[in-house]
Amino acid sequence: MRVLIIEDDKILSKTIEQCIISKYDVDRAFDGNEGIMYAKQDIYDVIILDLMMPIMNGYDVLNALRSDKIYTPVLILTAKDTLEDKLRGFKSG
Repeated sequence: MRVLIIEDDKILSKTIEQCIISKYDVDRAFDGNEGIMYAKQDIYDVIILDLMMPIMNGYDVLNALRSDKIYTPVLILTAKDTLEDKLRGFKSG
């Protein structure tokens, strides 16, 4: 199973990788544009996506992927916890 982590915090990204690397193949991207480039390869079984990134936030990344017909399952990783944030994530795909 192949996992893509899109997270701008390099320490957090590395920590997530270390937690799952024994069972999964992992690639990491550190901004939305890089994440989209990786995801367009369509080789990932799941994407772990941060919402709060500079330049292109996670919602924009998710919308871009879905617009490009990339339907890889996405696990949103965020500190945002309002109902509005959750609904926006679900509506984004």
